[in-house]
Amino acid sequence: MKWLHISDLHFQFKNYDTANLRDKMLNYLSKNGIKLDFIIITGDILYRYNSKDNEILDFIKEIRIKCGVKPDAVYIVPGNHDVNRNDTKRNKIINNN
Repeated sequence: MKWLHISDLHFQFKNYDTANLRDKMLNYLSKNGIKLDFIIITGDILYRYNSKDNEILDFIKEIRIKCGVKPDAVYIVPGNHDVNRNDTKRNKIINNN
């Protein structure tokens, strides 16, 4: 069983290093014909919460397709940068109110 675990992608953080490293990862997976059974993405996919960012969805899809992973074999665990901390309903649940 082969899997990929990635974390702290911090999309929306616009600098050369983060974009360059993501591109290098895609090139490596492609160049080496890496085939996987599933992908796990943990915490801090985003640099800052933004529910309208589709760039990350395209990136995850590209990894998935390059590695032959089915859509239901991608598991995502959000981190503290990935959630809307001002969401009233979420905060009530956290505070048991």
